[in-house]
Amino acid sequence: MAPTDRYESVAGEHTLDDERLRVLYRRWRAACGSRTMPTRSFVDPVNLADFLGWLFIYDIEGPQPRFRYRLFASAVAARVGFDLTGKLVDDHPIAHVRDSIRHSLDLVVNGRSPVRVSAERLLLGKCYRSEVLLMPLGEADGQVDRILGCQSVPPDMPRQWVLGER
Repeated sequence: MAPTDRYESVAGEHTLDDERLRVLYRRWRAACGSRTMPTRSFVDPVNLADFLGWLFIYDIEGPQPRFRYRLFASAVAARVGFDLTGKLVDDHPIAHVRDSIRHSLDLVVNGRSPVRVSAERLLLGKCYRSEVLLMPLGEADGQVDRILGCQSVPPDMPRQWVLGER
């Protein structure tokens, strides 16, 4: 089974399968108030303590956006054996994962709204599903200047999933 990634706009919490991601989305929506997206101040370790370890923060650099990991999820880093904090998404060592991340981040920037990425992999005779929620953060001008992401994976997911092995 080839890697299958699906990208979709988040029309509401019902769009998300994982309960933790639904909770995070509700908090993001509440922080929006009357704005399209919350400001960077939404990213507060006290406010997001339930999600630490699974959070990614991406900075957006330049007019033709390049994305830099301000924070690479520590739980993911522990599983894959590398931490890309401070590095560009372009530096991700796995080509199809790098391309998927770039594509999903472009969707968030261009749409100025959350995006859900779901993935399926058949590993060791079992189908595993992963889900990522990506949410824009920005200032008063409505431009996205940072993206907050959270990943949800099955607890029994083999290491090959994250590494992109088949």
